[in-house]
Amino acid sequence: MYTQTYNEICTIETNIDDMNPEFYPFVMEKMMQQGAIDVFLTPIIMKKGRPGIKLTVLCKQEDEEKFSLLILQDTSSLGVRISYQNRRTLFREMITVTTSFGEITVKIARLAQNQPILRITPEFEHCKKIALQYGVPIQNVYQEALRCAEKKYSPKISNE
Repeated sequence: MYTQTYNEICTIETNIDDMNPEFYPFVMEKMMQQGAIDVFLTPIIMKKGRPGIKLTVLCKQEDEEKFSLLILQDTSSLGVRISYQNRRTLFREMITVTTSFGEITVKIARLAQNQPILRITPEFEHCKKIALQYGVPIQNVYQEALRCAEKKYSPKISNE
């Protein structure tokens, strides 16, 4: 029997059609630094055929007010939509693997703790940092980290 990994999250959305697009990365980075689970932009067509952007923030329910106020203060939005959802996620753990570039962080995902591994993903930011440090293509670092992790955990990876 698998242990379910559920949690409740809040989704905050707003449609924007009048903000300088250079501001979006700043707002998104600020939200991530303040604990948002995810922040993303979706291109939309608004009333009268105007192009716009839907800004979506996923956060813990207890952080709804913080992120709603941040949107209202740091964007041109006049209001936000708030909804709550249940979410199911894979069990995740961070490990390190030894590569020719040194230690690299890799995420392992399973249905539940001690279950077969479903996914192995090198951490992009860590690979990026090492690629810049060594002056090599990021895909070289990423692929080596993935190979090392798969070699270390290959008997435990699920083929289903």
